[in-house]
Amino acid sequence: MGSFCKISTFAVAIVIIASCAQKPRQIVISPDNAVFHEKGEIITFKGTVLDTKGKPIANQAVIWYSSDHNVAVADNGVVRVVGSGEATISAMVGNVIGTAKVRGTIVSSIIVTPEKLSMKLGETIPLTATIKDDKGNTVTNMIPIWESENADIASVNEKGEVTLLAKGSTNIKATIGKISGSAVVQMKQMSNKPKIAPAATPSEQQNNKSNWMDKVKDWFKGTGKDMFNDGLKKGIQKKK
Repeated sequence: MGSFCKISTFAVAIVIIASCAQKPRQIVISPDNAVFHEKGEIITFKGTVLDTKGKPIANQAVIWYSSDHNVAVADNGVVRVVGSGEATISAMVGNVIGTAKVRGTIVSSIIVTPEKLSMKLGETIPLTATIKDDKGNTVTNMIPIWESENADIASVNEKGEVTLLAKGSTNIKATIGKISGSAVVQMKQMSNKPKIAPAATPSEQQNNKSNWMDKVKDWFKGTGKDMFNDGLKKGIQKKK
């Protein structure tokens, strides 16, 4: 009988311990949303495992993974950016899963047009920056930072509008992160050579000749005729 009681007490203890063990019910990941801008960028996530009462459970083996390895890869909560796009980062303990989002655009090039700009003093002309991501797509939701390498020669505002302030040349840069593109701005050279009219074509020469003869005829019919008659009258009067 004594031996039976010892076995029963041990069995009850096992049941109590099993019923009191903390069971994961939820995994909260922070941050739950992250934005990246550069390839190779590192984002660190933290996963907190909660029990049925919402209390943290320590020493849990959490498995991390990414939904798209072309965008990001995950290892123990440390996420490394691979390419542009969006991916879901998941943390799993048993059948319990928590998720977070990572998204972003990796700029690969910025092309400024026109590449060379000749301007007059005081003139303002806009430049355009075309932004490409690492997949060759044109990015329309990003604005570069504009800067003049020599603000004494040319200034540029946040819209890329350039104003020439003095003689000389300088570079105007458009930058996002570590990627930039540039254009050369310089003063327009004014030519001192006299302008020479192009030679008239044969048809133009014939027209000019015809016009000249018509003008002579008109003159004789009008002013020339009057002058001739006046001269004739004066000559007759002198003879008398």
